[in-house]
Amino acid sequence: MKAKNKFVYNGMEFVPVRKFKVYENFNYVTNRCNGGLGVHNYDKDVRKDKVSHWSWNGFYNEAKKVGAGEFDIFLMNDRVEVVPCQNELFIYVKK
Repeated sequence: MKAKNKFVYNGMEFVPVRKFKVYENFNYVTNRCNGGLGVHNYDKDVRKDKVSHWSWNGFYNEAKKVGAGEFDIFLMNDRVEVVPCQNELFIYVKK
């Protein structure tokens, strides 16, 4: 993708990479240890004082603005490929 397809969501920069291939599924994602990337919404109900910092809908609303609403894999901050899921941003694992 061209640099113009970059977008920012919650202070992180994303570049759309591609859709899943036919044989890929969510077995290709991991949170890599307990903390993972730390981008999730699991504590939104427990800590009412804190606004959730992850929203799948919010993420894809930003992705759609650059024509990436159908992508599954994104490069985050020029470092790691990730897959946005409903409650968490997971690391993509090449197998």
